[in-house]
Amino acid sequence: MKLKTGALFAVFVLFCALLPGATPARAADLDTPANRAVAEHLAGISQQLLQRGELSKPAFEHAALILSAAARLDPTEERYWRLLAEAENGAGNRRGAIDALTALENIDPRQVTPAAWVRMIDLYLTDMQQMPDQLGYVERIYNQTGIAPSIRAHAAFRAAQLRHAQAAPTLAIEWVNKSLELNPVSPAAAQLRWMLLEDSNDRAKRLEALLTL
Repeated sequence: MKLKTGALFAVFVLFCALLPGATPARAADLDTPANRAVAEHLAGISQQLLQRGELSKPAFEHAALILSAAARLDPTEERYWRLLAEAENGAGNRRGAIDALTALENIDPRQVTPAAWVRMIDLYLTDMQQMPDQLGYVERIYNQTGIAPSIRAHAAFRAAQLRHAQAAPTLAIEWVNKSLELNPVSPAAAQLRWMLLEDSNDRAKRLEALLTL
């Protein structure tokens, strides 16, 4: 797929600005009708690329490169960062996806959908090396009462998984119960609760866990 001359020039200027020693451009400096138009054109190209049915890693990488240019040309447009996060995730670039979602959250946290939040939680956990850091992160998310219950439920579910990995079944059950309180229809949390209670002598709790599967 060919880029129009204007789009090619805009991308060339953008990447020149990103070369070592270049002075970083402010969002206000980039906020021009021409840049917004080129960014919209580039975003359209990226979506056409992914809609051709070839959802391979190279396709996602190419789309992410194009969307990165669009987001930098019009950095206050939430849609470009959201699409960039999805493309980076498809390309397997965890750090790129995290950076895009973080940029989106900085613009307007309301623009980060629950599904994007869940992806961000999983990406952050994968990126962290130490379990105390992982536990601290998901517990902070769970304690943010202003966000959607489904997001807090996922954070509690991941906390239960981490406690299970620590061989701390009592804490794991506490966290999986918190997850199911917020999202009673979560099959993953229900399955984890059944597994944690499988060896329990409390038949009533085992039966209750079984009925939630």
